[in-house]
This record gives sequence, structure tokens and C-alpha cells, in this order.
Amino acid sequence: MKIINLAERHNTYTSNAYLVTGSYNKPDDINALIDTGRDPVIIENLLKEPKGIGKSRVERVVLTHSHYDHKELLPQIKEMFNPTVYAYSTECDCDKILKNGDTIKLGDSTFIVLHIGGHTEDSIGLYCEKEGVFFSGDAPMKIMSNRNEYVDEEKFLNILFYLACNRLDTIYPGHGPPVSNKNHSWIIDSLLCVKQGQALKEMEMERKA
Repeated sequence: MKIINLAERHNTYTSNAYLVTGSYNKPDDINALIDTGRDPVIIENLLKEPKGIGKSRVERVVLTHSHYDHKELLPQIKEMFNPTVYAYSTECDCDKILKNGDTIKLGDSTFIVLHIGGHTEDSIGLYCEKEGVFFSGDAPMKIMSNRNEYVDEEKFLNILFYLACNRLDTIYPGHGPPVSNKNHSWIIDSLLCVKQGQALKEMEMERKA
């Protein structure tokens, strides 16, 4: 699997836009975009990448959530390449709705859809066990406080626990560079912070009662 962030050296505010292809551009590989971003340089960079013989440059688009910085280029991408668009919410103008636990092929690998919520109700992540890769969108993977109003604690706790128990080599976030040296410690620390926050809330409720 190849992963290229087409939003590198962007000129306007945008999310990352990841092009995922097969390692050898085989006919049955799926050229896919994870988020489209909003800077036109993304399309310029996309047109420079090899696509494989007889294949569309973008066959699938997966949107991690419905915020404008992650999907503003979608109309142009659809007009140019006519991909199938996947998302958790119909607000993303998608062709197919994804559900928690669904699997989807991107590049030459299979990803599992994880509904994270929190940042937005329709926020999802994409995890590939074979490659140890997780696309996290704008989900807050590095939690440094036990005050967890930002996330749906129980759902987020389950996602963190799932990632902590599986291979995880690299996190590709919606903004910023990939994390590949402290990713598991991030997950474990975040897991502990969320769990501590739950315990403190329960203790406070019992005290008031």
C-alpha cells in the first residue's frame, strides 16, 4: 500500500487529503482518497501521481466527517473522476453510508470502519490491521486531560481499547504529520485519561448523592 498526503505544501487552510493506492497499481487495486481537503494544490498533486493502466485516478472517496475543510473539493473530484463516495452521514453528499464495523478496500488493503463520534457525530476512523495503519480524521487521539467533555466517553474508550490491543504502526491524522514513533503510548495514555475521567465523575456523583 502507498499513502501520499496530497495536501503537503498547501497554500490555504485545509485538512490532509490522503491518496491510497496499491503498491504495484494492479488492476484490482482501488485508487482512493481519504478526505478531499479544500486547497486546489491537492488536485494538482493528484494529477502528477501514477494511477495504473486503465484505471481512474480516484475510484473511491472516504470522508472522515462532514466539516468543510475535509470535503470542499468533493464536487470537483466527482466531476473529474466520478468516484464512489463513502461517509457515515448523508450530509457528506455520499453514495454509500458506512457503519461501524464495515470493511472497505482502499489501495490493496482492507480497512475496518470505526465510528468515533466526539469531534462530530459522523466522525469515523479507518484501521488496517495488515499495515498497522489508522486514519483518525480529526478525532483527538492524544488526550492529555481527564476532563473528557469533548468525546463520547464510552464509544471513544472502546475505540482506544481496540487500537491498544491491535497492531498500530502509524497514525495518519486529519491535520499535521503522521505519528509513527509514539503512537501506541499515545493511545494507552489517552485510554488512561478517559478512564480516569470516568472514575472521577462517578466518585463526584456518589459524593453528591
